[in-house]
Amino acid sequence: MTSTADLSRPYAVGFLPTFLANLLPIIGVLMFGWDSETLIVLYVLELFFSIPFAAVKSLFAQQAPQTRDDKDNTLISISSDLEAKRGSTEIVGLLPPVYPRNIPFITAVVGFGIQSSLAFGLLLSKIVDITAVISEREVIGSLAILVAAQLIDIWRNYFSGEYKTVSPYSVVETPAREIAFIILMLFVSVFTAAAGTEFVVVVLIGGKIVIEWSGYRATTENGSRLTAWLSGPVSQNAESTEVALPEKEPDMRMSTDSRATLSTGILHVIVTIAPFFVLPFMILWIVLLGFVGNNLSSVMAVGITLAVFGSYIGFLIAEVLIFYLRYGFLEYHRYGDRLIAYDRLVEEAQWETSTDVVRGVELVTDRLPDRLLGTRTVVATVGVGETAAERTIGPVGDPSTLTESFDFPIASTTFEPLKRWPIVLFGSCISGILATVGVLIVAPSVSVRELLIYTGFVLPFAIPLLHKIWAESYRR
Repeated sequence: MTSTADLSRPYAVGFLPTFLANLLPIIGVLMFGWDSETLIVLYVLELFFSIPFAAVKSLFAQQAPQTRDDKDNTLISISSDLEAKRGSTEIVGLLPPVYPRNIPFITAVVGFGIQSSLAFGLLLSKIVDITAVISEREVIGSLAILVAAQLIDIWRNYFSGEYKTVSPYSVVETPAREIAFIILMLFVSVFTAAAGTEFVVVVLIGGKIVIEWSGYRATTENGSRLTAWLSGPVSQNAESTEVALPEKEPDMRMSTDSRATLSTGILHVIVTIAPFFVLPFMILWIVLLGFVGNNLSSVMAVGITLAVFGSYIGFLIAEVLIFYLRYGFLEYHRYGDRLIAYDRLVEEAQWETSTDVVRGVELVTDRLPDRLLGTRTVVATVGVGETAAERTIGPVGDPSTLTESFDFPIASTTFEPLKRWPIVLFGSCISGILATVGVLIVAPSVSVRELLIYTGFVLPFAIPLLHKIWAESYRR
């Protein structure tokens, strides 16, 4: 009878070259005097660089996202209506098509990368002199080679066909899990740093071996829970029911208003996203300035400030783009008793329903851009049973035609006037905030840095409160 060890031996033999290659840095540090601090920083940076590369690769992943099947073990969490968008569009002929539904995964993994960079920086600073090591020419050259090698690998392997077999979730989740594991190993290394950086190299390379063994086991046989988790989620072909678009012209066609959609997206991001993400970026800014310490020059301080807050603005712009891609290119077609939402960008129908099962139709009254631009937005429940869903229709520039042509039971698309007392209270609060900021700016005891820090802590509370006050002005 063949033993379990005999059955597993071929898998171990196949992993032997990788195992020996990972032992080389340990041997070099312990026996030949290699610079252990440089190896630590290079390894951590190599792992960290997997985040931007995963962000780029996820944009082209062809399989549908499947985050909900693995919620309990997920590090990259996505909550976006854009995730359900069908179709793709070609941007550059040499590259695979881009899937707009994958963009939320980019913002999510970049956010995870920023948080991870804080953890890496704080832990590494306890072990090595980061700024001194990164400034070495050998490190810069190694990073350049690393980036070039990753780009070549993406071009030769990923773009040659691998993108067709993976989902954006599996692309970004795998490096996130690996980074989380190495952060844990670094945390352990901090408490063992007294044993020397050589011991830290052994710990980190040991973690690297575990990660690569996990990926190897995933391609050969089922491993333990840890190795299965580290190897990342497995992409599966998700069944998707296509919406057939009739070849004839629709009885009625109405497009969303691009200005109103963009304005609604900007306001949505300012109110619901921007206040809660300013603090993490603020902390990143403070930590980066602290890393440089006494070597901080005015030029370097300005550069770090522009980089961090530029990233914050870029993140917010990406969120506006996600909102616009979800609604900005939609057209609503009617074919007899069929209502179809069609996306002009990807040239594919997104959803359909029978007008007979449209119910709960209501005019959205709390969107400020609709009031300012004369557009209107409607929400309705469509479908039955498991296919039932609430859909947002609009904003559209001709609401009367929309309600008449699609048989929406809305008596009037005219908004009632706003209540006055919430507007007066809102204006008073804004005036008070501006006056306080003005006093702090001219106060000699408060620096610009302190003012920015105060702002970062106050915004998550102030903007939702102001929004709540303004929302009271809408009559329901």
